Amino acid sequence: MAKAEYRSSLRSKKLIKAAALELLSEKQWDKITVTDIVEKADINRGTFYAHYSNPIAVFKTIEEEVISTIAEAISANPFIEILRHPMKLLGQVKQLIEAYPKEIKIFFSSDISLPLIMEHKQELTESFIMKSRQIESIRDRLNFEIVLRMMIISAADTLTAQISGDMGEASLAQVISMIDWLARNAFKQYIPQE
Repeated sequence: MAKAEYRSSLRSKKLIKAAALELLSEKQWDKITVTDIVEKADINRGTFYAHYSNPIAVFKTIEEEVISTIAEAISANPFIEILRHPMKLLGQVKQLIEAYPKEIKIFFSSDISLPLIMEHKQELTESFIMKSRQIESIRDRLNFEIVLRMMIISAADTLTAQISGDMGEASLAQVISMIDWLARNAFKQYIPQE
């Protein structure tokens, strides 16, 4: 019985998140109501409130899931390896985007994404700076941190532009490949090679 309830709960959450994302393509996030979501998901209000307190909680959950996936990718490799081989992280980001292309495009194209992206760019930058400070072998630390900040901000902005469709013909693979190339070349003078 508990397994069936768990599956039902997962299904309900998936329907709610899908409906909320679909609504983002139709209206501003702060105009989306519980009624909008339950009608789009074809569920009752009680089901919605069993999982979320309001629409903002749904968007926060989606945001946390994306950030959690990226954080897991960062944690999966020693930080020095991410600096030497950025594709270890970028490849996982690419897989995430390819696994949920419609949802991610809607989310990153909506008006809710800009403040969230800004907030998480700052968090990611500070996290990377702190991790880099644990690597004693980094040369010219001041300039390295400047380059690291520039790479994170430009990579996040470029990926956001590609996801939103603002990069013209550039494919996700091309953008990821270019970010990887730029990062490897930018970092190689500051980090010891293998």
